[in-house]
Amino acid sequence: MHSMRRHNRFHNLICLPLCVLFLGVVGAPALAATFVFQPQYTSHGGPVLLGQIAEITDCDETTRNALACLELFPAPPLGEVKFVSQQDVREILALRGIDTTVHLWQGAPQVRIVTSPQATLRVLSSSGPATPVSPALQARAESRLKKAIQEYMKSQYPQLPPCEPSFSLTAEDARWLAAADAIVVIERDRALAPDRRVFAGVVRAPGGVRTIQIETQLQPRLLVVVAARPLARDTVLTRDDVRLSDDVEPAPGYATRLEDVLGRQLTTGVAPGRPIALSNLREPVLIRRGEVVQISVRAPGVMIRTLGRAKDDGVLGHLVPVETLDNRGKTILGKVVDHQLVEVYAASTQAANASQ
Repeated sequence: MHSMRRHNRFHNLICLPLCVLFLGVVGAPALAATFVFQPQYTSHGGPVLLGQIAEITDCDETTRNALACLELFPAPPLGEVKFVSQQDVREILALRGIDTTVHLWQGAPQVRIVTSPQATLRVLSSSGPATPVSPALQARAESRLKKAIQEYMKSQYPQLPPCEPSFSLTAEDARWLAAADAIVVIERDRALAPDRRVFAGVVRAPGGVRTIQIETQLQPRLLVVVAARPLARDTVLTRDDVRLSDDVEPAPGYATRLEDVLGRQLTTGVAPGRPIALSNLREPVLIRRGEVVQISVRAPGVMIRTLGRAKDDGVLGHLVPVETLDNRGKTILGKVVDHQLVEVYAASTQAANASQ
């Protein structure tokens, strides 16, 4: 913290007067410089300075120091990435009255800027107790740690079913885990109970490395039924069409058991690896509108078969209107029992006749 204050005092006492002096004499040929932009910069707090994202050469020391101290913009929030191009920097300098045409611009066409979690923690430590992280950062931190734990369990304990980790994170751990470009590596674990473990590892983020130890509850993870190959609309699903996957996050409405989908028909196409939604399934259409179907009429002790034409699509177990092909051409309701076969009970026939 004291070093940051000393840095700020140095910036105010030395850099700012140099910038004012430079702006007062801008345009002189002696002030021409070469800017070589680096592809990436990690901010450790405070505004981003020109000298932090570009090496300044081919000018005298006074000019170089004045240019290096120019503030460009605030550093991006933790977990976010800011891209700035050479043209962006030139426009910022031009707005401040600096003639950018006398300088040479080289290096990376744009700079990728992130903020170190250490910078955020230093600011928080100077302002009192740590405040909670934002919901977006919290969700990102939890997602990264869950993925790391699941990958570790899959590699170390392949005989165990996929798991769903749940844990609590401190604000400091969450900020490190949510930092842009953070890499989480679980190195070891210790069992506390059959469904509870402590995972130890490191978080490598821009600007440093943090050691973590997280006590975690492990619950069996629901598998999701996904398409095993491209599936067209109206496909009646078989065992070769689908598989169970732990690569998809379970969500309400997704099928989680094969028996929930086998033998049912898709109402929309599904790409390989995509989940099967229960709302996109129906019983198979066994009869198409306009098809000639067999009508099986049943009465106590009697069964008669005749032909008719379906007036609508029909799925297994549902009623469909059928027009008989005899001279009378009556419409009756039949229950779909198989491909191109409906079953009618005498009572149903009488009811249909009464309604005509």
